[in-house]
Amino acid sequence: MGRPVTSGSVAYLDDPKVEPVDVCDKSLFLEKENAEETVGGIMEGKFKPKPGESCGRCDQKPICRWKK
Repeated sequence: MGRPVTSGSVAYLDDPKVEPVDVCDKSLFLEKENAEETVGGIMEGKFKPKPGESCGRCDQKPICRWKK
């Protein structure tokens, strides 16, 4: 739209809430690196377990041997 992005948020559908996210250049750069690393691992067939806070939202939880 030709305007700078100054704020962002994520809306969760299962648990109706909206949380703010940081959209500063540093945060966006770090998240881009994280996404590229994750996609690269998937393409190479490498799936390291990373149990943590995100486990509650994971679609693979029913079959995950590392689930919490």
